[in-house]
Amino acid sequence: MCHILYSANNKLYNIKGIVVENYSVGYVVYDGTGFITVYLNGASPFEIGEYINIKGYISFYAGNPQFTSKAVVSILDEPVPDYINIDNLPDLTIDEEL
Repeated sequence: MCHILYSANNKLYNIKGIVVENYSVGYVVYDGTGFITVYLNGASPFEIGEYINIKGYISFYAGNPQFTSKAVVSILDEPVPDYINIDNLPDLTIDEEL
C-alpha cells in the first residue's frame, strides 16, 4: 500500500488484503503495509476479517488514496498470510482521555 500513497490519480492497482472496517459508504482494507478505503457510496458487502482481492483505479479524496466503486473485488479462498493477519494488528482503539 505504501507505493499507492505516492501514485497519480487514475492508476490501476491490484492488492490483496483484509477488511478491517466497514462504513456507511464503503470499507477499509489492510494489506500488511497500510490501509486504504474502498468507496462504494453504499454499505459494504463484506465482513470484517474477510480476505479479498481488489483491482481498480485509485483516486484521491482529501489527499488520501481510495479505490472507487468501479473496482473489481473478489473474496479469496486461500489462507491469509501472517503479515496481514488481522490478529497481528495492534490495538487501534483511540484513548478517550486524549
